[in-house]
Amino acid sequence: MTAKYKVNPRLVAIYIIGRVLESKSYADILLNYYFKKNKVNIRDKRFITDLVHGSLRWKIRIDWILKRAYNGKWNQVPNFVKYVLTVGLYQIMYMDKVPNYASVNEAVRIAVQKEGLIWGRVVNGILRRIIRDPHIREIPLLKKDPVRALSIKWAHPEWLVEKWIKELGVERTDILCKANNQRPILTIRINRSVSVKSVEKELESEKITTRKSSLLDEFLIVSSGAHRIITTEIFKKGYFIIQDISAGFVSYLLSPQPGEVIVDAAAAPGGKVTHCADLTKDKAVIIACDRHPVRIRRIVENYKRLDLKNIYPVISDSRKLPLKKPVDKVLLDVPCSGFGGLRRKSEIKLLRDYRHVLDLIKIQNQLINAAASYIKPGGVLVYSTCTLLYEENEGIIETFLKNHKDFTVEDGKKFVHSAVVTKDGFVKTWPDKHNINGSFAVRLKKRG
Repeated sequence: MTAKYKVNPRLVAIYIIGRVLESKSYADILLNYYFKKNKVNIRDKRFITDLVHGSLRWKIRIDWILKRAYNGKWNQVPNFVKYVLTVGLYQIMYMDKVPNYASVNEAVRIAVQKEGLIWGRVVNGILRRIIRDPHIREIPLLKKDPVRALSIKWAHPEWLVEKWIKELGVERTDILCKANNQRPILTIRINRSVSVKSVEKELESEKITTRKSSLLDEFLIVSSGAHRIITTEIFKKGYFIIQDISAGFVSYLLSPQPGEVIVDAAAAPGGKVTHCADLTKDKAVIIACDRHPVRIRRIVENYKRLDLKNIYPVISDSRKLPLKKPVDKVLLDVPCSGFGGLRRKSEIKLLRDYRHVLDLIKIQNQLINAAASYIKPGGVLVYSTCTLLYEENEGIIETFLKNHKDFTVEDGKKFVHSAVVTKDGFVKTWPDKHNINGSFAVRLKKRG
């Protein structure tokens, strides 16, 4: 998609949405690739990004409305036309600065160019009908069918809403789904070799405003200017790394100490492993593992930029690490469904179902069992995820403890803020409670 002519933001967004849905790719990866290959001004970048993420975030609700407004068979509508309608209706419903007539006209023009006059008329008819008749947008009554009502209201898959209603109740699920649809905040972790105040001042001079996190001292929340953060000199010099606050608790829970030998069994892209190194003042030996060379390169880029020396990357499947002797600690941030990070990756709602979760659970069990075998007596294993699903979190730990009587849970309150620790001693963050990504972590001690 190399640009030879003036960029059409809506058309770019439509193509990227199509790629996300058809190739099951992440939106951010596709957006970054497009912006690297094409000259796009800041205003258009923001517009395209908003169209892509917003359309994906609300797609379940948008599709429901579009199907109600279309008189024909929805499955016979070309995919490209569906994407045009998705972007057009997102603009009508959620972008106040774009006049409705402009959204409709542009959607029709793009549909005609790609699929012909007939489908252009269909797009025109559907969008104008939705604008004229507000009843088409009305969602089912909550009391009559809470699962379907919340699914459509907050654009979440029904199976996920049903699970959360059973675990949390209708009211809390409503609040959680609403929080999942908030625009993500950008947070940065300050390298402990520099002061937080000095970074704040440097960023302020670049017209980037921040505020301190109330949960972790070395994290700043970026209030404005986030799109310029990686162009600053202090970023290039390694003063900070972009990282969600939820991930910071994992490193503190591990409590890495100078002189220890530590394995990060799934280290890419490097946020947690560099945090662990930073907490030890780079005086622990940390083995950073990933089985993909490309992801290993990202780890190397991050620790070199942060000027850390004692991180040793290893390309390996973490279930079969070539360790010669047991280590002090293992950090295991497992591949998971990612349902704690829906603010940032809303396409997960569209690309993953419960069958995918079941496949992940098998891998998670394999990984935690392998990790346990690498730890010496008296050592520590921290298991973490970026999901809120019981099966991938508490369920994995319950099974693990049944099969590993030599491990016990250590209370997370000894290591992190009590606001994010459950009654069972697990660390669990929630978008609705803490305004950060949803996550889970537990510290497991091996008997000496």
